[in-house]
Parts: sequence; structure tokens; C-alpha cells
Amino acid sequence: MALVLSAAGVVSGVAACGANSSDVVEDRPQGDASAAVDASTTTASLTYHETIEPIVQRRCQSCHHQGGLAPFSLSTYSEVVAKGSFAKYKIEAREMPPWGVSTSDTCGSMLPLTDDLAMPQGEIDLFGTWVTNGMPEGDPAKAPAPLTFAADEGLLGATHTLSLPAPYAVVPSTKDEFRCFPLDPKATEDLWLTGSNVLPGDSRVVHHVVLFPDPARLGAVAAGAAGSYPCSGDAGVNMPPVLAWAPGVGPAEFQVDAGIKIPAGSHFVVQLHYHPSSETVVDQTRVQLRMSNVRPKYVAQFGVAGRVDPGAEDALGVLMPGPADPPSGPEFLIPANAPAHSETVHLQLPEKWVDGDVQNFRIASIFPHMHWAGANIQVTLSHPLDAGAGSDQCLIGVPRYNFNWQRTYRYEVPYESLPTIGPGDTVKVSCTYNNTMSNPFVQKALIEERRNEPHDIGLGEATNEEMCVAILWMLRPITDSD
Repeated sequence: MALVLSAAGVVSGVAACGANSSDVVEDRPQGDASAAVDASTTTASLTYHETIEPIVQRRCQSCHHQGGLAPFSLSTYSEVVAKGSFAKYKIEAREMPPWGVSTSDTCGSMLPLTDDLAMPQGEIDLFGTWVTNGMPEGDPAKAPAPLTFAADEGLLGATHTLSLPAPYAVVPSTKDEFRCFPLDPKATEDLWLTGSNVLPGDSRVVHHVVLFPDPARLGAVAAGAAGSYPCSGDAGVNMPPVLAWAPGVGPAEFQVDAGIKIPAGSHFVVQLHYHPSSETVVDQTRVQLRMSNVRPKYVAQFGVAGRVDPGAEDALGVLMPGPADPPSGPEFLIPANAPAHSETVHLQLPEKWVDGDVQNFRIASIFPHMHWAGANIQVTLSHPLDAGAGSDQCLIGVPRYNFNWQRTYRYEVPYESLPTIGPGDTVKVSCTYNNTMSNPFVQKALIEERRNEPHDIGLGEATNEEMCVAILWMLRPITDSD
């Protein structure tokens, strides 16, 4: 089996602090930060309201506003001045805004992405110079109109908010826990899922969340009177997921008029990966869904390429030869104290691969994923069967991967311009890991493992193991059989 595909899968979990996130911009008035800032602005005219405020609106305020995800607001001049020097340091270090994507020699010419927070060098220079000059305010009358953010929490237009049946106690342990909970949306007719979101109950222990449709209601049987059950893989429901969430991922939206069919009477099963805790933590994570009985124009398709766990190796691609492989052949193993160890997986779609009458899809968005040792991930696509095919097409490159700021990156182009994928094509996932004490996430992991120095890291679902995976969400036109 090559690429696991089905008529299911959320198309885009955008940045947690993007315009489609839990802090959605409802109104974007004239003169706001969507306009380009002139990097040639002279030092003498460099003031907050005329030059810096539009940058802050565009790059910062989706997180940094009252009630937003960030711990402080940057909505007013006085608030920005109070954090100016700190913000300059973080911006120049490219730690903020939290956007790890950029082009490189091996992964360039990417399509534009929705809610791109990346600050170009011209804006970085302007902000730094403004701070160095004493952060002059300028004329408030020339300020852009303030942005307005949605008051409601999470997914706009949510029709269902499903909570765990009861609070779940995560007890002290040094091991990860995978727990599944059945959820009943009480759907009395066929519905189409058009958006979703996760509201983690306690972010200290919620490592990731996966949502599976469960038409046969197998989850309720497995849970029984306990209301939940230990699980892994497909949660025992033999269905592909419709939502994958990790820290940093916000509400999931579709690229275009697309949806996932949820048959009448279906349940869902939510799988929670709980991170080890030194104390008892009570969690009651919620899942938001937006469902409609209106048939969409496109159906979403879900696929995975890469390395997830030893049980799925053959299904998700071929591990390519790499450094430190044993004589027996390629092995996914990240040696201790390796600052830039790489692993690469190639997944070729079979030439006879089809889905009904459809042989080609368009990739709408992509979720690259590693764990704490992850430092750099890129995903490319080759079309060897195309006449005159050239070099690999770059789907995404994340040279500054950060576990706390994961995202599903959505292409901001019309359907007709989305990358095509079909029989004979190869998805290539390349991952680089920093398994040294210079990686703060490795330091954190060692503290929680009660270890003093790095150790070899193998493949697996636990936080202190690793993955190298790309989750693709694709679109195809709806058919009568759907």
C-alpha cells in the first residue's frame, strides 16, 4: 500500500495566530496592515502610526490583542513601546512572528501561503531602526483603523462543540498515554464537515489530538461504561482521520467550497496523546465542528507520507539511505549528540492508483510534523511521468521547525493553480534533527525523562521518539456517487 487516501481529511489547520484562527479578523478597514509597507521610509519620517503600526497589525496583532493567544497585547502605541526592545530582539532573532517557512537552495519557489506572518527583511530593519531611534509616536490622526477580532472562541460558525464525556485525570507518569473518547454529534441526516478546531483542556499534557469519524459507532463499544479506552493507530475504528491537531495549530478551514461527508448517525472518536506529567492533571478537551447539509463543490482527500511508527513503515514510503545506517540497510535512528542528522522518505503513488473515476488530485494544504528533536523539514513532489518533467516541485520548506508552533500550511491560490498529484508521482519528505543539548526541546525532554545527556532516538509516537511525516490534504470535484 502506498499513499493512504480516502474521502476524508481536514484541508487546513491554519496558524494559531493567523487571520483564520481563533482570533479571526472580522473587519479589515481601509488603511490597515494588508497594504505593503515602503521599506524606503526615511529615518526622519519613521514613526509608529505611519509606518510601524501597519507592520504590527499585519504580523503581530492576530495573537497579541486583548483576549488573544499571546500573553500580552500589542494593540496600542503604549503597549508596543513597553515591549519594544524585547520585540526587536525576538524579531531580529527571527523567533517572532512564529513562522518557520522560507525558501532555500533545495526547496524554493513555493506557492504563496494563507495568513503568512513572515516578516521580510525590510520590515525587520524598519522596526529595529524605529526602536533604536527612541520609538517616536508620530501623528495619531495618520494611524490605520484598528483591527477588530472575533469575540467568540475558536471556529467561526461552529455548529457542534463536543466535549469529552467527563473530565479525564492524567496521572503522574514518565510515559506517554494515548486515550480515545467516543463523541456523539447526534446527526440525524448526512452532513458535510467544512471546518474544525480543538480547544485543549490543559495544554501542559495535550500533545496532539486526532479526530476520526465512526459510522459504525465502534468507539462507544470499546469505551463501554468507562467512557474511554486506550488506543493507538486508527483508534480501532478503521477510518482515516478528519482532523489532526498539534500545538500551534488553529481552526481548520477548507481551501475552497469543499467538505467531508459524515453519514447520518455517525459518531466521532477523539484520540488524545497525553504527555507525561509529574502531577495529576485533569483534562476535558473540546472539539468544535462546522457541519452543513449542503453538498460542496469539492471533496477533501487525506494522505500521509513519511515515517510515523514502526507499524506503518511500508505503507507510507521507502526510507532512503542516510548517515549512520547499519550494514543491514537504512534505519531510522537519530544518534545522540548529532547536531544535524537527516532522514528521508520517498512515497511513490502507484500508476494504477485511482479514487473512483478520479486519477489526479490537487494539494490544498500540508502539515509537516516532527517531534522535539526536529529542526528542519521539507516536502517536495516529482512528476516523473510528465513529459519534460524538470526538478522536484517544492511543496513546503520549514528550516526553522518549532514544535510549539506547528501549522497546516494552506496554499493561497485558486483551485486550478494548486499542485497536482497523481499516479507515478513521488512525495519526498526530508527531515533534519538536532539531538544535542543546544536544542532547548531536547533539554526539556531530558529533564522530564530524568536523564543527563542525549541518547539515541528511534521512531515512534511518543514525544521522546521521532517522526518524519507530511500530512497532505487534497481536493477533487464531487461526483454523483458522493
